[in-house]
Amino acid sequence: MSRAISDAGWSAFVNTLKHKAESASVEIMEIDPRGTSQQCSGCDAIVRKELLMRTHCCVQCGLVLHRDENAARNILARGLQLGRSL
Repeated sequence: MSRAISDAGWSAFVNTLKHKAESASVEIMEIDPRGTSQQCSGCDAIVRKELLMRTHCCVQCGLVLHRDENAARNILARGLQLGRSL
């Protein structure tokens, strides 16, 4: 039940964001965030970590970032890649 409420809340947020973006003549894209905190934004290696681990440390390339910043960089890259393919 709480998941359904959370999904409904997210849907309302996305709809509001789309409306505001349209009124400002700004384009938004929905990006699937799955795996973005596990994927290294530096070298694309998969770095498994528990949810409690807040720091991303890649043993492949040595990148060290906050987990959320790493995920944000991956989401940005996915959005830019999607934008180029449209």
